[in-house]
Formats: sequence, structure tokens, C-alpha cells
Amino acid sequence: MADRVIVQTREELKKQIEKYLDGVATKKEKQRVLLAGARVLRNYVRDWKVPRSSKAHTYYGKSGKITIEPGNLAQSIYTFRGKTGNVSVGPRVLRKIDGVLSTLGKTPKTSSGYYAAALYGSADSFRRRVTEASLNLNLTKINKAMQRAYDAVHRRYARKAGII
Repeated sequence: MADRVIVQTREELKKQIEKYLDGVATKKEKQRVLLAGARVLRNYVRDWKVPRSSKAHTYYGKSGKITIEPGNLAQSIYTFRGKTGNVSVGPRVLRKIDGVLSTLGKTPKTSSGYYAAALYGSADSFRRRVTEASLNLNLTKINKAMQRAYDAVHRRYARKAGII
């Protein structure tokens, strides 16, 4: 039984590689890899870095009395996708707190981290003391998650392009 030999010209190989790179180098794929690392960071910030109150707090706003459940700030930490392909991690802020939403933090959908800046003095301080500190502590885990996502993207597009 003879071994199968695949002979390619330089031009054929160049076309395959160009097709492969066109598929891999999109904003969507870059964002997919960044999201894998952002999820690791988000989970760490939610679980360890954000302070949790031991009791519920009451806030009196324009729409009336609002109860803020313990763990509301932690549940409000999300990964956000930008239009240019960038990804960020931070507290989600609900713009309107209606009378229907009388309790903040019972579910992730009803949680708002509007007071994160007040707890830390400013939004920049929250970013430095919580998000960036968590990033520095978890760099190896984030790197591994992004590497796995990157490898998956490359395997998928290499098969499509006929390279492997």
C-alpha cells in the first residue's frame, strides 16, 4: 500500500493560508477570545473581590422605597462587548429604577452597581482597586482561558481552509 502524497504548489498553499487568515482575523473572533478571559475575571470579581453586605439596605428614590439586597453589586458585574471588538468587565448600571423594580439584587437582571463609585470614591478607583487588582492576580488563569479559545478558533478555521 503506497503512502498518499499531497503535492501543492506555492500558490495553492498561499491561497489556503490567506483564506485561513481572512477567517481568523475578524473582530468577532478577536472578541470571542477576549470574552473567554473576561469571563474568568468576571467570576473572580463576583466571588472574591466585591464586598458583600450582611443585611439589606433601603434607598429612598424618586419612585419610592427601594430595597437593595446583599450581593447586588457582585451580581451586577458583567462582561461588556464593544462595537470595535473590545471587551470590558465592570458593574452594570440600570438607568431607570421604576416602582416595579422595588428590590435591587434579587436576580442578576435586577441588579445594579450604580453605587460602586460611591463605595470606592470614584469609578476610576473602583476600576483600579477591584478590576485591575483582580486582573493582576489572575493573569495566568485568564491567559490559559484565552489560549484555549484561541486554539479552538484556529482549529476551526484551519479545517475550513483545508490546512489540517
